[in-house]
Amino acid sequence: MNRFTLFLALLLAFFGVLATQSMLGGGLSRTLADGEDSPGGGAPGAAEKFAFMDVRAVFEKYEKTRDREKEINDEYRAGMEEIRAHKLDLEKKKQEIDLFGPNSPERREKEREFALQAFEIQFKEEWLKEQVKDRLRKSTEEIYGEVLARVADFAAKNGFRAVFKIDEEAIDSDSGDELKLKIHTRTVLYHQKGDDVTEAVIAFLNEEYRKGK
Repeated sequence: MNRFTLFLALLLAFFGVLATQSMLGGGLSRTLADGEDSPGGGAPGAAEKFAFMDVRAVFEKYEKTRDREKEINDEYRAGMEEIRAHKLDLEKKKQEIDLFGPNSPERREKEREFALQAFEIQFKEEWLKEQVKDRLRKSTEEIYGEVLARVADFAAKNGFRAVFKIDEEAIDSDSGDELKLKIHTRTVLYHQKGDDVTEAVIAFLNEEYRKGK
């Protein structure tokens, strides 16, 4: 590589860094230079708007998330109440077994029935727990997809070119590894407070959700 080629490569890299800093540090709106075409095909001189949203807060405050989790948890509690009732009945049957002789045919039959019922109850309990986990997972996937679609609608209506994910949870932790993980997974290090559209998106989501009830 000759000196001219090396100089050109360094110059292009330098201007690339400047462009990145300008886009990320310029706040919610960035006005393109007069006469420069917009990357999205807009008119020269048009303003680009960028926003930031805390996805965790959106999930926690979205009323559909609360309603769906309450529905699933209510069904889980009802199922566990039924299982606890079966366990009480099984405990009574265990006490009845002691009324028969150690080697009597009746005792062996009762013990066989007891073991079978105990297995059925344990299976139902494990199945119920797995069903709850699966429903919560599917619900999260469904709601996340819906949130993405609603955010796209919100961004289009308000003229945002992009909405970036942020996390406002405190990074303090008792574990060094957990602390490093929180730091390394932070995608945005700084943004102006006016760029945060989290509460506006939550209000938009809840308004649309109430309309569909």
